[in-house]
Amino acid sequence: GRSSELRRLRERIERNLSGLVGPHMAHMIINQRLEMDSAAKTALADSMNYVEQQLAKSRSRLRGLTADLDNMRRYHQQILLDLPLGVCAVEADHSVVIWNLALENMSGVTSHEAVGQDLKSLPAPWGGLLAGFALAQDSHIHHMETSLGGRPRWFNLHKATVLELDQQQAGNGSRTSLVMLLEDLTDLEILEAELAHTDRLASIGRLAAGVAHEIGNPVTGIHSLAQNLREEQDPTRVSESVEAILQQTRRISN
Repeated sequence: GRSSELRRLRERIERNLSGLVGPHMAHMIINQRLEMDSAAKTALADSMNYVEQQLAKSRSRLRGLTADLDNMRRYHQQILLDLPLGVCAVEADHSVVIWNLALENMSGVTSHEAVGQDLKSLPAPWGGLLAGFALAQDSHIHHMETSLGGRPRWFNLHKATVLELDQQQAGNGSRTSLVMLLEDLTDLEILEAELAHTDRLASIGRLAAGVAHEIGNPVTGIHSLAQNLREEQDPTRVSESVEAILQQTRRISN
C-alpha cells in the first residue's frame, strides 16, 4: 500500500491548495515541487506506515478530544474488520484500502496481500469477481456462482459508493470510494441441496410404499383363491375363482 498512501497524500495536499490558489495552480505546484524519486517515495510511505502503527499502540498517550476521536476511529474500524460479512473498500481507482478478516477467511488472501493492490491484480477468482462487480451498474447481485479450487461457491454481493470527505467539503462529488460486501451462501446452498435430495428420497419411498400396497393386496387375494382351488370340485365355484384371479391380475396391470 506504499504507492497508494503516497498518492492519497499528494491528492489531499492538492485539494487543500486548490481552495487557496485554484485547481490549475495547485496541480502545477504539486507536479513541479513535489516530484520525488522512488527512494523518497518509499521513505515517505514507510513513515506513514510507522505513524499508523504508532497510532494503533498509543491509546494510553492520547487525551481529551483526541482520545475520543481515536476511540471512534478504532470503533468504526473494528466494526468493519469483525463484520461477519466480507468487506472490501476501494478508492476511486479501485485500489484496495480495506480487506477485513471475514474476507481473508473466504478468499485465503490476507489483508497484507490485498491492501494497496488494484482489484484486477488480486488472485483468481477474486480479482475478476470484485473488479467486475465494481464496474457493474447493479448495486446488488444475488446468488452469484463462482468456482474456487474446482468447487462451486455462491455469494450475494452488495456495494455502495462513499463520497470522500474532502470532496464533500469542496462541493465536488467526482471522486467516490466504493464499499463492497460479500455474503457467502455456499454452506446454505449445500444444506438446501441436501434437504432437496432428502425430500426426493422420501418421495421415492412414499411412491414405492404405494406401489407395494397396490400390488400386495391383489397378490394376497390371488394366493388365497389359488389355495382354495386345490380342494374345490364345484365347476361354478372354480369358474368364479378363476374370474376373480383374472380380475386381480388386471388390477395389478393397471
